[in-house]
Amino acid sequence: MHLSSKYKYCSLELNWSESQQVIIGQISKILDKAVSISLSGGHWDESENWSVWNIKPRDISKEEAESLADYDEPLPEIKTFKSVKRDWLHEVEVRARLESAMKGFFDRYKLSTKAKAMIRELIDIARNRGHDQNSDDEADSGQPRPPPTLAVSDIRAYEVDYVFGLERNHNRKEVWHLDASEKRVIPKYLSQVLEDYKLAFGMAHQNETQVRTSVTALMFAILAEKKRQGLFQHQQEKSPDNSPSYNSIRWGVEDEFSAPWLYKEHRRVIRGTVDNILWYGNQEKMEGNTVVVVKTIGNLSAGLYEAISYMAILKQLRKQAGCPTTAVYGIATDNDDWYFIRICPRDTLSYKSVGWGNEAEAVSYLHKFMDYAAGLVSSSQSTGQCA
Repeated sequence: MHLSSKYKYCSLELNWSESQQVIIGQISKILDKAVSISLSGGHWDESENWSVWNIKPRDISKEEAESLADYDEPLPEIKTFKSVKRDWLHEVEVRARLESAMKGFFDRYKLSTKAKAMIRELIDIARNRGHDQNSDDEADSGQPRPPPTLAVSDIRAYEVDYVFGLERNHNRKEVWHLDASEKRVIPKYLSQVLEDYKLAFGMAHQNETQVRTSVTALMFAILAEKKRQGLFQHQQEKSPDNSPSYNSIRWGVEDEFSAPWLYKEHRRVIRGTVDNILWYGNQEKMEGNTVVVVKTIGNLSAGLYEAISYMAILKQLRKQAGCPTTAVYGIATDNDDWYFIRICPRDTLSYKSVGWGNEAEAVSYLHKFMDYAAGLVSSSQSTGQCA
């Protein structure tokens, strides 16, 4: 779509399978125009008539206006950016003052880490009770209220193990051992794709969406390679009956999670959107066992604990679905450094940190996680159960 400075628009719908060259040409044209505007240094002639797709711009038609007028769904409350920004800044300011006051208190009295955590928890409980009291005043007396929601990103790092009942095990070296047959390298074509991403993005700081594109390209390319190998073996009739099945594996993108949970002695519904999840099984009942959280450089630690939270929720959802208990895996990355995470069936947590200087090791673990999921598919097909 194109919207002019006079609020006139035009649009064009194309099908990728039929109009690849046209689509690529239009994308190139938009990029060229963006560069021209940038190079003009703010002196772009807004009156220039740019017919984007050789379609005359137009106003909303009478029929479209009537259709919008007949829309019977309640419209959401519209807030201006200025008011939203003001409310957000006020909330940030209040939190900053509280954090500053607590830091001064902690520094003055030299409190232990345990005491600091206890004080923070008491403050959170007071906040939650205040929120619950407000909810009581607003709710109808006879109507049951759903539990308040809690974002995964709002669970603090030091709370994660306690909230989800996890135990750390830093000595599980056998979990992260790679046999000679499990060690992989990055294919040349994939290295070229990743280099193209770096060239396209340049030296500018990348946000999460930009980081996610290159991470997704890497994971999708590895899975595609495995599917090609499996197809070739099948065509050559060299694939044994118990070999891993990759055809029923796929990467999901931005899957939403929600689960009821007890958080600080209060019922909550924990919600979040995980960047990727590895699904496997038949189309009617797919199961997941690996989650991926992508963060910007400098924020990877938060991604680690978010990934652990999603893994614990996924493990619980698998249990509720009646699936056999199995290990759950996770990945947190900023595309430079990687955390590979495992929660074993007994809720013991371990993880492995890999720097991008060790590309082969990171790629090897990605292969290993997908091999594990493919093995679950094969076992479920042989037993008739979900894995």
